[in-house]
Amino acid sequence: MRFLPFQAEFEEAIRSGQKTMTTRTRRYGNPGDILDTPFGAVRLLDVRRVCLGTVRAHWYWDEGFDGPARFEAAWARLHPRKGFDPDQRVWVHEFDFLGEKL
Repeated sequence: MRFLPFQAEFEEAIRSGQKTMTTRTRRYGNPGDILDTPFGAVRLLDVRRVCLGTVRAHWYWDEGFDGPARFEAAWARLHPRKGFDPDQRVWVHEFDFLGEKL
């Protein structure tokens, strides 16, 4: 089973179902794939390529943030060399949390 890493700060949002999407610089799988995470397994529902600014504008809530500025700040903190570039092409992974590790 492939591994999808997450920072510990996202555990509660993932477990509660608030965070149902993760944006990455690379693709981790395809719809239907089950991936292991530090908190349990997730099933990918959709994987697609978009601009980072689109995620900030439309899907910050699905990412587990209460506003676009918080998403942008977290992205910049997690990617200090490149920072937040709204035109950067990224992969969004929509998922369902399945629970404990399989």
